[in-house]
Amino acid sequence: MPPAQEGEAPVARQTADLVGTWNTTAQVTAGPDAGRDLAGWLRLTSSGATIAGTFQATVNGAPVRGSFTGSQADGRIIGVGLATVPEQYQLTVEAYVSEDGRTLSGSWTDSDGRSGDYQGVRGGGMLPEAGSSPLQPLAAALGLLGAALLSRGTRKGLARREAQLE
Repeated sequence: MPPAQEGEAPVARQTADLVGTWNTTAQVTAGPDAGRDLAGWLRLTSSGATIAGTFQATVNGAPVRGSFTGSQADGRIIGVGLATVPEQYQLTVEAYVSEDGRTLSGSWTDSDGRSGDYQGVRGGGMLPEAGSSPLQPLAAALGLLGAALLSRGTRKGLARREAQLE
């Protein structure tokens, strides 16, 4: 939960329902690949304050995937992703869940020295699963597009492109 404004008492929130798949965008603001957005997904289950699941992202054209574990309290999640592909890769995320439970926003770091802003939008996974609808990849792509359009880095990039076109 974001800090309370001066003179306001913080309001405690119950643990959020994080179960499901989140389309994610990790904006790289520092380290290798600075200025790039890394698209992926985070699939979560939860039991009270404990969260677990799997994640996948694409870094330099290659998939990075593995397990994700963490905790949640007061609308905030903190978790660590340990990759099985490639081995030795680690991702740490700290994010807040929106009041309506549809979006995540926060920050991330990885074991390769990257860090930046992190967003997630509830939706289907990037990759279709066996028996899934053929429209699921389209729905996932639209979810990622929505996350990207909401991102500050994308808005700044669009403003630069518009200025170049003038």
